[in-house]
Amino acid sequence: MEIRLIKKAGVPAAEIDAHQRIHKAFNESQFSSRWRGYASFKLARGGRGSGDDDFDLVLVTHTNVVVIELKNWHGKNLKKVGENWFLDGEDRGESPVSIVNLKAKKLANLMKQKLGNDKTPFVNSFVVIQDGVEELEMGDDDQAVLYLYELLEWVDQDKYKKSLPWAPRFNVLANLGAYDRFFCGNDFKPRDYLVQGFRPGDVAIWEHPKGLYSEFRAQAKDDPDQLALLRRWNFGALGMTLIGEGDRAFLGLREQRIYEYVSDRNPELGASLLRPIGRKDAKDVTFNFEELYSLPSKLARLTEFSNSVLPKLDPDERVRLVKALLIRFADLHDLSVAHRDVGDHCLWIERPARVVVTGFPAAYYPSMKTVGTFREQIRVDRSNLPEDVGTASESTPYRRDIFLLGVICYLILYGARPPRVNNVHEWASRADDQFEGAFDAVLSKALASNPLQRFENARAMLEAVNAATSSESHQIIDLTRFEAFKAVSKLRDYEETDVLRDDDDVLFFRSKTDQHDLAVKCWNGVEPDPLRQDDSIRLLAFVERARTLRGCAIPGLPRIVDFGLSRKNLLLVREWVDGQTLYEWLASTPDLEARLRVARALADVIVRLHALELPHGDVHPGNVIVVSSSQSVLIDALDFEHAPGDAYTTAYLPPEYKTMSPVERDRYGLAAVICEMLGGNQAQPQGPYSIPKVYDQLSRLLTEHAASALEPLQQALAAALRSPEQETVSVTVTVPNLAFRSVPQGPMYLDNGRLHVKVEDSKKAKGCVFFRLTAVGRQLTFDWSLQEEKATNIRAENITQVQLMRSQTMHDAVITSLVSLKDGSVGDVSDLVQQLLGIPEVQNKIRVLTEQRVDITRISEPAPGAARRPIEDLPSARALLPIAVSDLWRVLLDAEEDALPSLTVSGEHRHSPYERNQTLVPYQVDSGVIDYSDAETVIVEVRGNDGNWRNCGYLSLRDTTFGERAELAIQDLSSKTNLRIGDKLRLRGTLEKASFTRRSLAVQRVLSDRAVIPGLIEYFDPSAGHDHQPTTYRPPSDIDLEEYAEGDKKLNESQRDAFRRVVGNGPISLLQGPPGTGKTWFIASLLHYLMTKEQARRILLVSQSHEAVNNALEKSLELCRSKGLQFDAVRLGSESAASDAIRHLHSSSIEYSYREQFKAEKKPRTIELAKAMGLPEDFANSFIELWHRLGGLANRINELTRELQSNSSGEDQGDLEARVRALTSTFEDICRDVYEASCEATPDQTLSKLEQQFVEQYEIRSPDAVQRLGKLIRLSEDWLASLGSPEANFAEFLAKSRTVVAGTLVGIGHRASGVVQNLYDWVVIDEAGRAAPSELAVAMQTGHRILLVGDHKQLPPTFSEEVRDIIKSRFSVGDESPAFGSDFERIYESAYGKTVGASLLKQYRMAPDIGKLVSDCFYDGRLETGRAAPSAYYDKLPDHMRQQVTWVDTSPLGPSGFEQSTKAGDQRWNDTEARVVMRLLRQIIECDDFMEEVRSELQPSEPAIGIICMYSRQRDVLNRMKSEASWLGDLRRLVKIDTVDSYQGKENRIVILSTVRNNAALKPGFLRVPNRINVALSRAMDRLFVVGASRMWAGRNAQLPLGAVFAKVQSMQQEGRAEVLSAKELLQ
Repeated sequence: MEIRLIKKAGVPAAEIDAHQRIHKAFNESQFSSRWRGYASFKLARGGRGSGDDDFDLVLVTHTNVVVIELKNWHGKNLKKVGENWFLDGEDRGESPVSIVNLKAKKLANLMKQKLGNDKTPFVNSFVVIQDGVEELEMGDDDQAVLYLYELLEWVDQDKYKKSLPWAPRFNVLANLGAYDRFFCGNDFKPRDYLVQGFRPGDVAIWEHPKGLYSEFRAQAKDDPDQLALLRRWNFGALGMTLIGEGDRAFLGLREQRIYEYVSDRNPELGASLLRPIGRKDAKDVTFNFEELYSLPSKLARLTEFSNSVLPKLDPDERVRLVKALLIRFADLHDLSVAHRDVGDHCLWIERPARVVVTGFPAAYYPSMKTVGTFREQIRVDRSNLPEDVGTASESTPYRRDIFLLGVICYLILYGARPPRVNNVHEWASRADDQFEGAFDAVLSKALASNPLQRFENARAMLEAVNAATSSESHQIIDLTRFEAFKAVSKLRDYEETDVLRDDDDVLFFRSKTDQHDLAVKCWNGVEPDPLRQDDSIRLLAFVERARTLRGCAIPGLPRIVDFGLSRKNLLLVREWVDGQTLYEWLASTPDLEARLRVARALADVIVRLHALELPHGDVHPGNVIVVSSSQSVLIDALDFEHAPGDAYTTAYLPPEYKTMSPVERDRYGLAAVICEMLGGNQAQPQGPYSIPKVYDQLSRLLTEHAASALEPLQQALAAALRSPEQETVSVTVTVPNLAFRSVPQGPMYLDNGRLHVKVEDSKKAKGCVFFRLTAVGRQLTFDWSLQEEKATNIRAENITQVQLMRSQTMHDAVITSLVSLKDGSVGDVSDLVQQLLGIPEVQNKIRVLTEQRVDITRISEPAPGAARRPIEDLPSARALLPIAVSDLWRVLLDAEEDALPSLTVSGEHRHSPYERNQTLVPYQVDSGVIDYSDAETVIVEVRGNDGNWRNCGYLSLRDTTFGERAELAIQDLSSKTNLRIGDKLRLRGTLEKASFTRRSLAVQRVLSDRAVIPGLIEYFDPSAGHDHQPTTYRPPSDIDLEEYAEGDKKLNESQRDAFRRVVGNGPISLLQGPPGTGKTWFIASLLHYLMTKEQARRILLVSQSHEAVNNALEKSLELCRSKGLQFDAVRLGSESAASDAIRHLHSSSIEYSYREQFKAEKKPRTIELAKAMGLPEDFANSFIELWHRLGGLANRINELTRELQSNSSGEDQGDLEARVRALTSTFEDICRDVYEASCEATPDQTLSKLEQQFVEQYEIRSPDAVQRLGKLIRLSEDWLASLGSPEANFAEFLAKSRTVVAGTLVGIGHRASGVVQNLYDWVVIDEAGRAAPSELAVAMQTGHRILLVGDHKQLPPTFSEEVRDIIKSRFSVGDESPAFGSDFERIYESAYGKTVGASLLKQYRMAPDIGKLVSDCFYDGRLETGRAAPSAYYDKLPDHMRQQVTWVDTSPLGPSGFEQSTKAGDQRWNDTEARVVMRLLRQIIECDDFMEEVRSELQPSEPAIGIICMYSRQRDVLNRMKSEASWLGDLRRLVKIDTVDSYQGKENRIVILSTVRNNAALKPGFLRVPNRINVALSRAMDRLFVVGASRMWAGRNAQLPLGAVFAKVQSMQQEGRAEVLSAKELLQ
């Protein structure tokens, strides 16, 4: 008898055991020895993707085929109730008899189909129970249920016939060859085994050395990214030592029970153990028991971590990891839990400092007896301890842990285990010790051969590690930061022309030569000193301030030539300012205009300083140098005092100046100085001049010391300087029936100095123009005839605030005239119209309206014989009036206030396997970026059929995933919401307004010229005539560039040239990065260069997408590691958006590391503070130890007691009471065992009693100090708890302290991380061409130098339809207006951009023929290809797919291939083209050999095939077809479908492009725009299929981008490099 396993590996041991017993019994009987079995396979129900039926065993006997379902269940009673089975009252689901009967029928039908009736015997079925159930009550299922021993009795012919009484139709065994071919053929596949919904791998990732259990990595059936650890026990490995369920459960359930014990007493520690999935009972623990634990995907077992990640850790990271490890075991030991089997098998690590402990079968803990005699057989780590080999006496469980922890700590610190002698690890110092012996004492004690000489427990060992690192832990400032601040020049380089000060502290002189005129200041004896931390901090603040001021080059401050440390001195060199002090200038009695100009210049420089968060600190007339009648220079913005404290002139400050901040002192000092300039004083600001508004603002600043801004003073000074002709014009209009409409006569109140003007075609008067003027509370409307110069329908009305707000964004122009309304019988607006017609924006809009009145139908078809006139040749208003970029930015900002991220459901949703009431919804982003603050509540809205948006749940940002398998985690999804593929969602954050405010302030800062780079907005406005010349810097040398290579690929010539141009020209550098040209590696190389050669201390790296940020950080980390440089970076944003490779750089990971370090060092820090309070160290140590052991437990008992009293948690009352009793018992045990104290009172009272005992024992006489110590301990606990909360805003600290700060443009504007308040040496913006102005402004405002990386030949920013409508209306433009272009294109195409811009010209993504197509069609043939042809296995595709480029022509399909659209024409799709796309896809998918090769090369989560749609509705159509395609099966995840607008920055090995457009009128729609076509084609790496109608692009549209592409494909076809394929033939 033979049983053939279709599934060769991974079959559960219980099932294998049953197979073996069946085989043995049947093989030994002559009656059954020729039978055959087929085991562990599955049969597809209806083809690929429609599900499978699993078969445990099929027996072929001499009379029948028997389907057997094996059940390894254990319990007392198995009973059928209704249609379900219940085991000891637990519902086990539908009757297995019904299920296996259905399987038998399907098998019989398939046999008849494949083998014929003459070879298909009776097919019967049974459910076989494997001896673990005592009693069966099966009802009508009884005849189909057997115990395994009853099945084995079939060796007896009579008992066989009792179960299978039917007479055979033929000799079944005569057809065994046919059955072998049938069951081992293509219809059957190896079976998948699921354990609680998880599919374990075939091969164990770890095995117990004695075979007691094996561990497998398991994936959730519905989500391969959800992982679990499956532990499969084999208690048979222990022989007959263990007998009965109790002994098996004693071991098998030990880890789960320890998890429950620990997590209830210390929830935070419980989070550092693997969480069991499902609670198991003793009856579940069979000889082949299986248990599951949730396994975070980022964890690596120490065995793997030590080989892959540990070598990359720097010394500080290794020490932090050691402390994180010890704090886990210290907390375990505090709870009287000892692991006793610590090794690399039981420790899971995630960088930087997360440690998870597992492997507790041999553990000791109070609630269960010890494993005693079984410990040796259970123990995994085979390293003997001295006490195991008889060289030392037996030790405590905790001292055993210490020895094993010593081995692990040695491994982490030094990268290798300590040496062995007689298979026992021994301490030995290392010659290559990078810690210089700091840990010798700790490790030698931990590894002591005598257990009594080891640390008593892990807490004591942790304290010793803290002591060994105390000097570095208490270092406040890293002195290496000063290395970036060394002066380039030396004091002797400057000639002392005129010495102004020379004493022990300072040398200050003027150095004047033919080449320069400089002020040189040298502070003697100033250098960083580790023993004088306060002085070092002040010095660092000075040099960082100096660097900022030099980089900003603020007008009104002297230019800084050099600064920094020089031979134990501090040097500052700035330009000398010739002129008069303000005192001297005022003595010359200048006129009012000159005074106002100097005052305004002085206010401007102070405002700019404050915008950079740099107060001057000492504003007085002596620090103001007047160099002309309109210019002044503020000096001494940089000064250093040897002694701490600020220096300022009190004469220009109020009496309470000591309580004021430096910024407040500046504001007061400025007002006091300007008062003197304008004839007033601090007590009486009013002077002799007629400038009341200026005096009012000065008075405000002098009396309201906390006044928030200087801008009102600036505005008042500007207004006072305005010439008479610039004064506001007044005009009166006569409006009939004002009183009748209750509209008061008089002026229309301006909205911030403006009236909003809207110009439209009149709906009442044909051929007239309709005007609407909106002010605060009122609106004036009328029609105006341009031919008759006459107004009609003049009307005024009162309006609401909502109408005013709408006019603020929907206007076409603004005027500043004061318009007064007068009631009259005859209306008159002629004076107002003359003003309106003189406004360029109004003129432009009227031209557009006139143009739109042209009857286009008259020219839609040409006259016979005449040439067809393209629609693009019609008159256009787009070029009539250039749009000022500053105006465009303002309107875009207003329009995007209500813009929200919008998404489309792209797949079937499912319930989360881990979180209750959570739904996971596959999605694709249509617009915006998902990047919210952790503190923010985000509402998910769904658009109904009526077009209205409704709340449907809340976003769980933590569980939302990004990338190729993106799923939106929606909490509490409304039961009324049935999400379907194609449904539209949007996200609304509760802090959306704050985010918009940050972006708005950034735009205003740039537009008002308060960004770090002066005149920043002017660089983006070529039409304004600004002539910015680039500043030149030292470019990198050839030697500098030689070291940058990706693998064996060095920087190519275009990259080297770009590198020189980017570094050597500024302040704004520009890099065009066409598809696949290596811009990510370029950015990484640049970051390394800036950090090492330019000594950049702060770099902001941002991009439009999460993927681009992650890629740049990954490459930078890789490069820095290869160069031996620590990559000091932080990734901001959602943690789930960070890729695995850089997750340790995410702010939450770094925060976790800091938190772990604080926990580890909390005790020694607290002891130091206690000593400072005058308390003895021994007392403090005992007092803190008491809190560690009992304080947290007491708090936990109190929490549960309060829950019990209020029953607020909803937990069962009995369960709560049991938990309180268990925790109280643990509290009492520790009191008794450690402190020899009874617990007759409450935990709090007992704790107080023990505290008092220590007070008396150590004779403490200061109750106040003891009380303060108690508060300090509780405060540190509260701080730890708050550190992980959003309110702590730890990201803000990291954003200010890390060298590289990275995030999305949306994210840094969204979150209050302080990014926008910082100043950066460089701001690098990737994908700059896709960024909206407000997103760019948030990042650019903070940079001394800016690098914009983008490609204006790819996608511009994506604006919602609402925003586009506002822009079209406001500026009178069409859909293709340059207004919708990118700011990157504006600056790159400007004169400045042509000077500094650089391009990368060699691409490595696209196969040569695809690269040629893209280069010739979109880059004028300049883009070279630097990669080889695709792999040879692409030849395994069908013959018509052999070319790298294929055009699939739908024209032969005729009108059936035409597109469809909605009535409004706002959505387009093409059902026939979608069928062609799916046909192509199926042909690729069903090439099994090809797909197997491709899958072997894919990265995790990488889709091999991308389907790019030019219209979003086509994406929805294809997503539905994909979800219904059963032939895709488990390859469905290898196919990505999305719109071209979502595809920039992505790539696929195979791309199928669905163009959609095909109509009788040959209208191309937005496919006339080249950017989208370029992006769509250039995503393909190895194969490109374009599905479209040649008739659309070969005729009158031949000059459009797709026309050029089709012509190029035809040309390449003639060269044998492309294929044009008929879609009609493809569908046949």
